[in-house]
Amino acid sequence: MLEQAHQRYLDDSIVALDLEIEAARGAGSAPTNLDAGYRLDVDGAGATYRLSLLYDTALPEGVPVRLEVAGRLWDAEVLQREGLSVLLMALRDDRGELPPATLPSALLHADPWYLTEALQTIVRDLLTSDRVTEPTDRLLGLLTGQGPGTLVAGIVEEETTGLNIEQTDALIRCLNNPIWFVWGPPGTGKTSTLGRVVAAAASSVSSLLVTAHSNVAVDAALLASVRAGALKRGRKVALGK
Repeated sequence: MLEQAHQRYLDDSIVALDLEIEAARGAGSAPTNLDAGYRLDVDGAGATYRLSLLYDTALPEGVPVRLEVAGRLWDAEVLQREGLSVLLMALRDDRGELPPATLPSALLHADPWYLTEALQTIVRDLLTSDRVTEPTDRLLGLLTGQGPGTLVAGIVEEETTGLNIEQTDALIRCLNNPIWFVWGPPGTGKTSTLGRVVAAAASSVSSLLVTAHSNVAVDAALLASVRAGALKRGRKVALGK
């Protein structure tokens, strides 16, 4: 059974995720441009296609999308991402038809709140679960401030200059816990907060690894870290994509 503190945390998480989903839906989503696509295989339900992205974008594997070709839409799923190449599974439409075998160009429509909804479903399932595993219990302990914390770096006034109360709290918690999650609707300052975390942590360790789900996210994290002063005193950065 969940402890009261853990249950309150999960309840608050569901509310926070609701706000993030609402913000994402309000902002809408722009279609992703695809180029030079072709069909690889066909089965009863649909077909797989290999297409090229014109620019890097956040399209995680498994996300449902809609493939638009010459004004017609097909339900599809992202099977694999490799750089600017994407592998899709397109389902037959209401007429039983598939997209053309060759696609000189196409558009991909994705709902950016899909993964947030999936996370919210997991949190709801956890709230109603009769049994909580030990790793989950330990993680919830860390998230609710009940688990052990390790001081990574002291906070000085210059490191919090320009941050609001929520960003400052996130910075302190990230630096004083072995694991911490920060989320919020677009435009709430998550990336700039990450830059401050990296800069503060870099001052007390010899090396630091920062990862992200896409090349664009890596660039944004690096830029925020540099702006926050992570590369002071002649420090070097190795960038891998």
